[in-house]
Amino acid sequence: MAITYATLNPADKNANVTLSGGNLTMTTSAASWCGARATIGVSSGKWYWEITNTTTLNPYWSRGVANSSATLANHCGADVNGW
Repeated sequence: MAITYATLNPADKNANVTLSGGNLTMTTSAASWCGARATIGVSSGKWYWEITNTTTLNPYWSRGVANSSATLANHCGADVNGW
């Protein structure tokens, strides 16, 4: 049985997002909110993810949980589809 890990999804991200490092690193040069979703979605159970913020220069930084309808052009939780 193969183990599958979630990464950031290059097909489901804001146009201003650049992914690198095997789709584990997200960068943007835009001075605004930009999001990306994972390659694996979940609907139940207990799950966790790890995040490392490598810069504090960009004030547009958040993390959260969202469904597939959540905006990728604002912070997670900006609409009813993210928390």
